[in-house]
Amino acid sequence: MCIYGLSMAYLWFIGMLIPDRVRVYHADSYRNNGIFKGLSCTDKTIPIMDKKHFVLKLIPSRPDFAQTMTDEERAIMQQHIAYWNDYMDKGIMLVFGPVLDPKGMYGLGIIAVDSEAQMKELIAHDPASKINEYEFYPMMAVTPQRLGM
Repeated sequence: MCIYGLSMAYLWFIGMLIPDRVRVYHADSYRNNGIFKGLSCTDKTIPIMDKKHFVLKLIPSRPDFAQTMTDEERAIMQQHIAYWNDYMDKGIMLVFGPVLDPKGMYGLGIIAVDSEAQMKELIAHDPASKINEYEFYPMMAVTPQRLGM
């Protein structure tokens, strides 16, 4: 199956069924007119990753949590950072940190795991889950490894 350029991520996002390998199209030339002219299919195929990606959203227990943490809450959040740093070193946590949303700060992380059960276990053992709430969403991630880079 071939997918045109950047629309590959869009097609995954809308839930299109994808085979275990995809072929990537690229523009041969900018001289041609029309959306599909100048596109050719590369011989390169991309294996679909075995890992499942999830977006984790850590919602604070109150809107001003970051500004009004007690000493106990601050200690828990420091344990939370150390907890996820360990998983970052193992390649499970890909990126995490606070999001400075003007409507209210929250934590965001992206993980790569073998299963949803593993993701739920990681959340359950996070010290911050005792004082804050998690939301999680599956993600159809496009990564450098996925693109063969």
